[in-house]
Amino acid sequence: MIFQEHGDYKVTADGEIILFIAKGSWNIESATRCIALVNSCIEKIASNKFAMAVHTREITGNTPESYEALMAAINHWRNLGLGAVSFIDNTQTANYRVFVASFEKIFRASLNFKGTDTLDEAIKWFNDLGYPGFPSYSKNNPFNG
Repeated sequence: MIFQEHGDYKVTADGEIILFIAKGSWNIESATRCIALVNSCIEKIASNKFAMAVHTREITGNTPESYEALMAAINHWRNLGLGAVSFIDNTQTANYRVFVASFEKIFRASLNFKGTDTLDEAIKWFNDLGYPGFPSYSKNNPFNG
């Protein structure tokens, strides 16, 4: 049986930085497709390190299967060189505490993590840490917001 994908996402990369926007309620189909997109970005990175900014403000759900797939992907990405992550979100919301905070806990325990208010702030932080990418990033970018 094939299920319809739920959850919306956008993924783009430049240099050693991957930008990932996640929206909606996620199931295993959306997680699998998104993981494949992130993996294809990682394959194109010339170095052995990268950072990821994840815009999570509009996540409204996550099935247990999707959560497990994403956790496995995170472990794999750390082995491939994921060294810094920033979540763009408001940590005081119920959605964040229910659907995102457990991911933050894993990241804080194993690599550089910073919560930021905007993608611009995340990119500046990554650049300051030595991850090049998005030199011409602007507020008009469709990933900002």
